[in-house]
Amino acid sequence: PSPKPSPRASPMTLARLLLGPDLAPRPAERQAARRLRLEAALERHVLLAKLPVALAWGGGWLALQLVAADETPFGPTPLSIGVLQAMRGLGTGIGPVLAARAIAGGRDVRGVVPWTMLCVLASVAVFVSASAPVVLLCAVLGWGAGSGATWVLTATVVQTHAGDARIGRIAALDELTNVVTMNVGVLCAAGLMTAGLSRPIACLVPPLLALPLWAVVAQRFVRTPSPPVVAAPLPHG
Repeated sequence: PSPKPSPRASPMTLARLLLGPDLAPRPAERQAARRLRLEAALERHVLLAKLPVALAWGGGWLALQLVAADETPFGPTPLSIGVLQAMRGLGTGIGPVLAARAIAGGRDVRGVVPWTMLCVLASVAVFVSASAPVVLLCAVLGWGAGSGATWVLTATVVQTHAGDARIGRIAALDELTNVVTMNVGVLCAAGLMTAGLSRPIACLVPPLLALPLWAVVAQRFVRTPSPPVVAAPLPHG
């Protein structure tokens, strides 16, 4: 008869032989450790996902106030600010609805987020460069749509895959990074204007700086493996 092949010891068997049954990692412990690593990676990339958006926001926010004051495209400055903010707010409602339809069609959430981020960058770039009222309204609508969709989708990823112990910390860090990065964008554009650059060029710099950052963050966000689902969406009806 042919000789039987010698069995190969698995890594778990070797660990138990070397460390003893009480010290060797058990399958449940290894699974928990892997989940923690995936959660930490997802946490980093969800936080990074909004950095390009927040940087572009900084130039956009400064441009919005100055366009309303200098151009008065829709009447006096307070009215112009109100119209632009109302259109941006409308976009924050439309964006998540469109993103939800894309996900319902079978697309992965993490595959949609890079496009919603890019929508913000492109819309802000158009807004800070435009002067025609119609173009301003369309650009600020896209700005709001991309922002709202990005916020909702990244929050969905966190709430679906992150454990309860991490959600509060992620939300706090998310708010901190958003506010700080947005202020960096504002200060960058304001400093360039103080140095003598025109408003459109100075406010265009933050979204342009955000573009290579978007390319890196989007790639890492898409390629990060998802941890197991810990919170399934509520059933309809």
